[in-house]
Amino acid sequence: MNKNKHSKHIKFENNGKNPRVEKERRILKNKKKKLQHDGPEIRDERVERARESKESKLSRYFQQFGTDVYRVDTPVYSRLLNELSRVARFKNVVQKDGFLQFEASSKQRAEIIALLDNLCYTHNIVGTKGILNGVLSALKRVGLVVGIFCAVGAFLIYPHFVFRVEFNGEADKRVQDALLHFGVKEGAFLTEFHEDEVEKYLLSLDGISFASVERIGTRVCVRVLHELPTHTSLDTSGNTMATKDGIVTRIVVYSGTAEVTVGDRVERGQVLIGNYYLKGEDKVFTEARGEVYVERQVTFERFFPDEAFVETGEKETVTVIGLYRKSKVPRSKFQHYITKMTESRNDFLIPFTVYNWTFYEVKATANTMSEEEMKAVAFSEIIGKHQFERVIDRSVHIERTEGGHIVRVTLTVEERQ
Repeated sequence: MNKNKHSKHIKFENNGKNPRVEKERRILKNKKKKLQHDGPEIRDERVERARESKESKLSRYFQQFGTDVYRVDTPVYSRLLNELSRVARFKNVVQKDGFLQFEASSKQRAEIIALLDNLCYTHNIVGTKGILNGVLSALKRVGLVVGIFCAVGAFLIYPHFVFRVEFNGEADKRVQDALLHFGVKEGAFLTEFHEDEVEKYLLSLDGISFASVERIGTRVCVRVLHELPTHTSLDTSGNTMATKDGIVTRIVVYSGTAEVTVGDRVERGQVLIGNYYLKGEDKVFTEARGEVYVERQVTFERFFPDEAFVETGEKETVTVIGLYRKSKVPRSKFQHYITKMTESRNDFLIPFTVYNWTFYEVKATANTMSEEEMKAVAFSEIIGKHQFERVIDRSVHIERTEGGHIVRVTLTVEERQ
C-alpha cells in the first residue's frame, strides 16, 4: 500500500518539469531538425533504392530468357571448364591467349559467378543476348518508348485529317454542300477520300463546267468554274448593251426591239436591243434578247528576240522544309534555268511547309526564222488565243529593233457583242 501511495506522488525538479518528458522532447526535436536538414537526401535515397529494386526484379524476370557472355582471365582452361560443367551448361566456348569466353543461360548467373569467385578468377559479363533483354533496355527508357509510339501514331493518323479546305474559283453554297456530303470540312478525319467521285458529283450540278479536287497533305484544294452565259452583252435594266466599240454588221433580235441598224457606229454601254416591243402606240416590256455583231480593228504585237532560251529536257528537283511559311530559294546546278515551285502545308502540331523547287535547264538558241516565218507565227498565235467570228482583213508588218524583231498584226474582225 505504501508503494502505491508513493507512486501517485512524483517529485518534479527544474521548476516542476518532468525530466523524462523533457528528455524525450529533446530527442524528438533533434530528430526533427535532422530530418529537415537531411530530408531531401533521404527521400532521394529511398526513391533510388525503390527504382533499383524494381529494376532488379525486372532484370531477374528477364534473366530466365536471356544468355550471358562471360570472359574469364585464365591461362589454364581445363580446370575451369571441368568445374563449370558441374554447375551449368555452357556453349560457344572461345579459347584465346590469356582468357576464356563462353555463353550460358542467364538463369545460372548466380551459380556461375559464385563458382568463379570461389576459384578466385578475374571475370566479367561482356554482354547479354536475347530479344527480351532488348525489350528490358527499352522499357528502362519509358519516355523514349512513349515518344516513339506517339510519333508513329501521329504520323500514321495525321495525314487522314483535313485542316484546311481551299477554294479557287467560284464556290457557292451548292459546292460547299456537295463537299459536306462527302465529309470534306476543316477538322474532318477521312480514312478514304476519292477525288474522282467528288469531281463527278460537282460536274453533275447545273451550271458547273469544270471541277478539280485535289488532296495535298492535310489540305483539300477545290477549283470550280461555272458555265459562261449564253451572251457576253452587258445587261442594264433589262436592255442588251454594247460591250465593244465598232460598226454594226448584223442584228438578230429574239425578243425586244432593235435600237440600232446595220452600219451604225456604237460605243461601249450603248443600248442595242430594248426590253420592250410596240403594241400600237404602247410599249409592252419584255426580255431583251438577241445577237448583235460589230466590225472593229484590233492590233497585236509579238517580239522575236535574236537569242531565245529553249528547254534542254534536263531538270533538278530540290525539296526544302520551311517553318512558318519561310524558306530560302535553293541554288540550282544549272547556269540558265526556269524555276517552278509547288508547296504543301502541314498544320499538325508544328506548322511547316514543304517546298518542291523544280529547275528546268535552258540554253540560249539563236533565232533562225525568216521574216515571213515570224509573221506567220505571230498571226497564228493571235488567231489561236482570240475567238473572232470572222477575220475580214489583216495587215502584218515587221520591224527591226534592239535585240530582235517586232511583228505588228492589225486585224479587221467581226465580233459578237
